[in-house]
Amino acid sequence: PIRTSSRPISNFATMDVQGTSAAMAVASMAAAGAVPEAAAPTAAASENITVSAGGACRRCQTSGADVQVMGCGCCLHARCFPISNPPIQQCPVCRTASQGIALVAMDFTEVDEARRAVAAAPPKKGRKRKGDKDQDPDHAFGDPSDRRTGRWSTEEVTYCDFLIDKFGTGELPVEEKTKLNEFLGNMLKSKQSRLTKKMKNASLSQKSFHRTSGCIVDPNDARTFAKLEAEFVLAIQSQIERAEMRFHIQKEWRGGVT
Repeated sequence: PIRTSSRPISNFATMDVQGTSAAMAVASMAAAGAVPEAAAPTAAASENITVSAGGACRRCQTSGADVQVMGCGCCLHARCFPISNPPIQQCPVCRTASQGIALVAMDFTEVDEARRAVAAAPPKKGRKRKGDKDQDPDHAFGDPSDRRTGRWSTEEVTYCDFLIDKFGTGELPVEEKTKLNEFLGNMLKSKQSRLTKKMKNASLSQKSFHRTSGCIVDPNDARTFAKLEAEFVLAIQSQIERAEMRFHIQKEWRGGVT
């Protein structure tokens, strides 16, 4: 089933980071022609907002949008949306007057289908491999201690490099002063030992996030980011792990909004 979210819009539309003014974030986007040059406070809309799942991001044209602008209905990914304080007055895409933003409901369909497929599949011959989720229909979904180990795919390395680049430029909806090793571990569901082994001389724990725009400013970069993220997920061999990773990444990005 599709799970919906019902929260006051004002909770989502008034987030900012200490030391970074809303004007900086909005001005960065305005320079790219994506947002108005200024935003003024507006009254929050209804106390209970439920937005159905679905819809593609208006900036990168890929599915899985996280927020919807109230007024025009434009949907965007959390990583493509300039979080501002005070609440936005106009949509950052079409510039229609707005009363705030609301979270789009997350869709569990892919995870549910993967679980059903695993449950219906005949047992694989031979010895069960440790950690093979496609042989374990009772695997606990969303277990925070379930971190990935093992080899890196080419797609994961490329996606990780892009994450590191945007982390360094402050163009992500990430909490101020977050450590790079913590961020990558959460986004990739990876054990810290796996990160350390792959990037021995990167000093991940010594690099902290400092927000600038708080979102990916260049639309071309936003499309590239979406493409690399999709390729990374599709490269995961396990059907249920692939579904869980897609859901997990979306949940992590939403953390920057909520």
